[in-house]
Amino acid sequence: MPISKFYYNRDVPPTDSFCILNLGIHETMAPGIVRHGGKGFPFLFMFFHDQAWLNRQHPAEQEATGGLIIWKPDTLHDYGNPGRSWDHSWMVARGDAIAHAAARHQLPLNQLLVFKAEKLFVHYLRMIYDELRKQRCQDGYLLEGIVTLWLYELARAYRHGQAQIPDPLLAAEAFIRKHFNQPLTLPDIARVAALSVPRFMVVFKQFYGEPPVHFLIRTRLQRAAQLLEYNHLPIKQIAQEVGFGDPLYFSRQFKAAYGQSPKQFRQERNPPFKEP
Repeated sequence: MPISKFYYNRDVPPTDSFCILNLGIHETMAPGIVRHGGKGFPFLFMFFHDQAWLNRQHPAEQEATGGLIIWKPDTLHDYGNPGRSWDHSWMVARGDAIAHAAARHQLPLNQLLVFKAEKLFVHYLRMIYDELRKQRCQDGYLLEGIVTLWLYELARAYRHGQAQIPDPLLAAEAFIRKHFNQPLTLPDIARVAALSVPRFMVVFKQFYGEPPVHFLIRTRLQRAAQLLEYNHLPIKQIAQEVGFGDPLYFSRQFKAAYGQSPKQFRQERNPPFKEP
């Protein structure tokens, strides 16, 4: 039985741009479903070593065993096992660098990811724990670097784990990436995989961890982020070029994914530019 380790930071200066609030390594929980989070709650990293489920309304609908998830701030979390004790490792952290690194390395947030990540997850969590225990005050610069590298390694392992995706789904993915700026429909994409729409939706989510429509939107937003950072096209034109016919819908989706409006995102990365 692994030895549990915990860290709790009860005196966090509000000015710290990056800090670790709490973490637990191999914490065994009594039977039940945990519900917490919501408005004001920071990032939550979690790996489920034992059988557990996610889902606010029906916990048994999404099995989380052997999976990891990184919840964005302000997210309500529901997880656990109502029938038996269960083991998990976790970390609560604050810092915009988390979202930026996840977006840069294409690591999905707010989404259960199931691949061989247990050793990697615990390795970095122990590294962070050891650093926190050595220092009287947190070194935010060093911790941010460790977490950023952690996210990079998780993203690389996640992409490698996708190598076993069936060829028809890989063809559908390539089709989405090539034609993301066109008005695609689910029947269009499912036809490439030679599957019915209902079957395609089930199988796609099984291997990619998200519905095909979410994958399409995320692909469009990633391209939009590149254009916002390196191109001075008007935001309305960028929205159209990546496949969003409605600029307001594009702005809402972009802010939900990146935590900033397209204009804020651009100004932060290119201060001299003024939006016309």
